[in-house]
Amino acid sequence: MKKLSNSSTDLVKMTKCPKYWCIYGGLVGSMLGFFQPVVSADSWQVNSVEEIVSRIDSTHSLTMIEGDTVWNIGMALNIKNPMQLLSANGYQDGEQYTLPVGTVITWDGNYVIVKDEQNQVVGEKIITDNEKMNPEKTIANQTTDEPQTPAIKEKIAKQREQVAQARADLEAGENQNVERAPAVSTAKKQELETALADKQAELTALDSELAVAQTQETSEDLKEQANAQQTIAEIDVKRQRLETEIAILEAEYSAAKVEETDSTHTAEARNQAIQRDALQKAALEQTQILQILEDNLQQQTVIEWTQAVEDFSMTLADTEKLFSTMEVTATPQTNQTIAAANEALNQKQTQQAELSIQLEQAQNDYQAAQELYTNWLNTGSDKNAEGEQLATTLLDMEQAKNEMVDRFTADLLDFEEISLTFSDLASQLATYPTTNQFTKTQQAIATVIQRYK
Repeated sequence: MKKLSNSSTDLVKMTKCPKYWCIYGGLVGSMLGFFQPVVSADSWQVNSVEEIVSRIDSTHSLTMIEGDTVWNIGMALNIKNPMQLLSANGYQDGEQYTLPVGTVITWDGNYVIVKDEQNQVVGEKIITDNEKMNPEKTIANQTTDEPQTPAIKEKIAKQREQVAQARADLEAGENQNVERAPAVSTAKKQELETALADKQAELTALDSELAVAQTQETSEDLKEQANAQQTIAEIDVKRQRLETEIAILEAEYSAAKVEETDSTHTAEARNQAIQRDALQKAALEQTQILQILEDNLQQQTVIEWTQAVEDFSMTLADTEKLFSTMEVTATPQTNQTIAAANEALNQKQTQQAELSIQLEQAQNDYQAAQELYTNWLNTGSDKNAEGEQLATTLLDMEQAKNEMVDRFTADLLDFEEISLTFSDLASQLATYPTTNQFTKTQQAIATVIQRYK
């Protein structure tokens, strides 16, 4: 079996445990995604990709059973490395990893969630095209990779609550008393500095390996290309873990530096600063997740709007063509209704441009307020009038942004006025001689109205 890197001398070892596949060694997250278990044929048998695909049902869900491997699950769902879904859930290098039978993977478009046997979420992620086995195909062979709007709206509502809670925790943490911690020695700071330099050197080396692998990925040799893709995926997992370790070391080093250079800075104040940094990071992470969900909602809304406008426009064009190809003259009232329908569609297109500009402005205003508030927090200032004003402004901008997100979705997908105009047009067509062409056009209008109610 392949070693993890040129500098590693340990091989990953995989053994069979009751109801689990257990893996030992370094960077096992990456290995789990790319290697099949090796066991005797009489004790265990790998489930094929086809067998796994056959268990995918209409609920967009897959439950792991005995014989499933993460690699074949990835092939079935079109995800390069399913273990990347778990990268932010407390896994540490060198520990024992298990992926139990009963683990459930669900998806809504390219938004994938992993839950354990107790129905607890252990990982979730938006899968990008470069994280797929085949970028040209959707996740789990769905019609589209775009999550459905109602599901995203529900996630946004929950995420807004989490953002509000994270911000409340941050504010409460500013005045919270914590236990005094012992002073961090100069030796400890130097130790952290050395460890940080080593990790950064590892990261630089990984970037070099990645550059080489990306060059090999374009090779005409399929084997070399596959090996390069595998190496890139492994490096991605290693890089994520290294960046997390570096962030932790930087926080610890910063605290140690404050301890050494400012003897008057009490342990209580230091701990409060560290705690505030942690709370601030949590609030930022929740906000970033919310932004991703809102971006997805915006993209989905535009896709649905575009399709609706195309369907209405095509139906209207067929109606106009009907009168031009048949020996039937449209009445002035019908021509007026057709003109009104065209004008309504043009206004809908104008509305989309205006709403997009307004939403972008609201998002920019919120981001600017957030940066001002974050910069104030980073100064370590005590709670004062300036901070309270910045916090108030941030909340106002957040509310305005949230209202604009909701308005963008509701207004853009509101086709009631257009539907009324088309209903009027369908009624007028019923007054013309009954022919297959007129009947077909009436049915087409009724279908598009029903579709976008």
